[in-house]
Amino acid sequence: MKHDIQKLEQQMLSDIEEGKFKNIADDELVAFKYEVEQGSKTRQISLAIKESELEKAKARAKAQGLKYQSVFKALIHQYANGRINL
Repeated sequence: MKHDIQKLEQQMLSDIEEGKFKNIADDELVAFKYEVEQGSKTRQISLAIKESELEKAKARAKAQGLKYQSVFKALIHQYANGRINL
């Protein structure tokens, strides 16, 4: 394991020296840092939905090996970012 890490580190150093990596523009870096900071902030919400719909959502999520809260978060994220529409 230690040997694999050292090998990986050596490869990374070689790649850096050969210029295989690109620098990130300052404005891109600032935007990325902002997204990371904002992404870590969460707020708890309460939703009133039909019990039967909640049970169906829980069952579908469980069948896929997911937590239903994670499914709801993913749906909200996709809607907020324009990936899905109603």
